[in-house]
Amino acid sequence: MRKIRNLLVLALVVAMALSVVSFTAADDTREEVTVKYWYPMHPNHIEEDFDHDPLHEFLAEKTGVHIEYELVPQDNSQERYNLMMASGNLPDIVCIRPASLKKYPDAWAPLDDYIIDNPRYENLYNTIYTDEYLMSYLPSDDGKNRIVPMLATRLIGDILIVRKDLMEAWGLGYDDLVTADQWHDVLTKAKDEGYIPYMTRYKRAGILYRLLGGYSDCMQEEYYVDLDGKTVKYGVLEPRFKEVVELARQWYAEGLIDQEYPTTDATIWSEKVLAGEVFATHDNMTRCNWADKDFMTVQNNDCRVMAVGPMQSPETGLRNTTIHYPRVRDRSCAIAASSQYIERILDYFDYCFSLEGFYAMNWGIEGYSYEMVDGMPVSIDEYVEKSSTREIQPVGTRDEPKDGADELVYNFNQYDYQESTRVGTKLYADNDFIRRNWIEAISFTDAENEAMTAREAELDTYRGEMLDKFIMGIEPMENWDAFVDEIKAMGVEENIKIYQQGLDRALGN
Repeated sequence: MRKIRNLLVLALVVAMALSVVSFTAADDTREEVTVKYWYPMHPNHIEEDFDHDPLHEFLAEKTGVHIEYELVPQDNSQERYNLMMASGNLPDIVCIRPASLKKYPDAWAPLDDYIIDNPRYENLYNTIYTDEYLMSYLPSDDGKNRIVPMLATRLIGDILIVRKDLMEAWGLGYDDLVTADQWHDVLTKAKDEGYIPYMTRYKRAGILYRLLGGYSDCMQEEYYVDLDGKTVKYGVLEPRFKEVVELARQWYAEGLIDQEYPTTDATIWSEKVLAGEVFATHDNMTRCNWADKDFMTVQNNDCRVMAVGPMQSPETGLRNTTIHYPRVRDRSCAIAASSQYIERILDYFDYCFSLEGFYAMNWGIEGYSYEMVDGMPVSIDEYVEKSSTREIQPVGTRDEPKDGADELVYNFNQYDYQESTRVGTKLYADNDFIRRNWIEAISFTDAENEAMTAREAELDTYRGEMLDKFIMGIEPMENWDAFVDEIKAMGVEENIKIYQQGLDRALGN
């Protein structure tokens, strides 16, 4: 298992090496400073986690920048943030959702002025400013970037999963689940063998987007960005989406889709999957590993799962999914424009995005939380065990400014990349199945949000109710055009225009 994990780590390290430069200890001529960092504390952490944290002491040694935390409870961090912004009394660094930071552009230092064409911050430049997606997502409405993002590179997210033991017993492999016709034949066989052919815990989205998303070239029932990467569309208005619904309706009528999908929740889904009653489903890529372990836990030792690729589009021949982890995590940082330490704080962040910083931000401290084995970082078992119970001080937090792996060492190794997950990850990476979901790059002004909000609730309710009726055969397909006309009458085209304006801003058009 260690060898498998080492291969994954090596890939991450090589990727980092291609995009960052090395970083030495802080320049002796740069003053040591202490900066205030406003930080929403996760419920799993306690204040003592931030006192003399080995990682932050290490970073202070490397950069000369000492962090003085101003911790707030995560559950009401947005309310606290709003009050702080209204007061105008800001710490040096603030950590919260990018959308919240972008609402107050004048409060934050314009990073472009410091980073672009400045070799001092080469790691920040290479990580942020050479990434097309980040430069569409991060900037404020004026086109300037003020955010240092917390990044993840594990883009592969929710994927299709099937029973590996059944596929092997039926003499089938990856190439037998590509086209809609192939999927239909295999799901039919699963039904004939007494299994629930396809089951989802995500209601309608688990059918139209998770199962049939590849077939439709990643169309969604509501707003999505077309294959051209620059046009916002609304699924139910598109003639091709009707074909997707018709296919779902046919498969539901044939019993190939869970007949109780509108009421199936996570608990029911998990019970059915672990009981070995389900052939195909969808979940996080790491579920390939955890499902195998869970099967053994319930003594269902014969069951195994495997990841399979998205369904092929009959129109373009592509196999794509836009279901992935966001490149930017749900928190990021901004530096107060009023701070007297902007350049020194950027030194700190630049180190975090260096190759050396990559090891620190993702594995912690060598000799304390990890050791090098055959040239690769491997967590120290004693640290993993004792830090979880706080017998020894944990290293850092989950939400550090970093690039590379998703978590610090004590979280990262929980994924325990075994064969099934490693093979699935390679399948998606080698075949370029992941397509960027540009809808995530869109942000709205308060006026735009206000204009859309009045329409969205009514649209969501009506669209959802009608789509379920179409899929389940309750509503005749002859009524589809009337359904589309009603959606238009509710003002959806005005909302599409607002989404398009947001995408144009993000793309710099």
